[in-house]
Amino acid sequence: MDVTKVAPLEAGFAPGAYRDKASNLTGSIRLKGWSMNRSISSHCRVGSVLAASVLLGGLLGACSAETPQATTLDPPTPDTRLTLRPGEYRSAPDPRTLLSPALREDLMHNADPHETKCRHKARLVADYWRCYVLTRYPGSRNLDRTIIHLSVSLPFTDTATAEAIEEFDESYKTIDASGPAPVPLKLGDQAYQSVPDREELRDAWIVFRRRNVVVSVSVHEARRDADGPESAIYADQLRRTRRLATELAQAVPQLPQ
Repeated sequence: MDVTKVAPLEAGFAPGAYRDKASNLTGSIRLKGWSMNRSISSHCRVGSVLAASVLLGGLLGACSAETPQATTLDPPTPDTRLTLRPGEYRSAPDPRTLLSPALREDLMHNADPHETKCRHKARLVADYWRCYVLTRYPGSRNLDRTIIHLSVSLPFTDTATAEAIEEFDESYKTIDASGPAPVPLKLGDQAYQSVPDREELRDAWIVFRRRNVVVSVSVHEARRDADGPESAIYADQLRRTRRLATELAQAVPQLPQ
């Protein structure tokens, strides 16, 4: 069962509101299932018999068909023998509550309240938050986009840390699959960061893992009238990405175990 909650702006990004109010959120419950239909094609066999007499001839045929049968693929079953190991974390807090007041206010400077939101999902395999912040610059219709994704993997078919390693590998390989190959970064237990593209301006991003926690941060500069070359714009994106990722990495030990 997946539980999805949508957190309003007031839950953490409003200036001066640094208390986690996730317990007051409302949400909807969605049930997801896994199914697979398998059909078996019908087949027909035709036979013929020729009479010995020149006056009699016939063609005899037989046709048989198998009725298609549907099968159901059951969802993965968690291994109930698996539990959290010492040092592993059990739930994901609102990532906004992990940022310092100064960084939170800087992030929300000129943010569009109608386009800024966080979503929380509690699943059997992981507990995670995803936050979107769109910043509107004065006198411009263009926006900056910052995305923060924080996921706490739980023991499911493997240990929580093993599940997180798998998610980390998938995250850094797919966050910008068509961009230049990322480079390792010293942050947490594992980390990668984006590198500039010589042909176009792309998102700056960082993905890191600490124990069974995986965090990704990306910043996209969308202003057409931005001053300076694209290399300078990308450098600013990466600076802001690193600042967010560094504070989140430092706050991971505060998560409940």
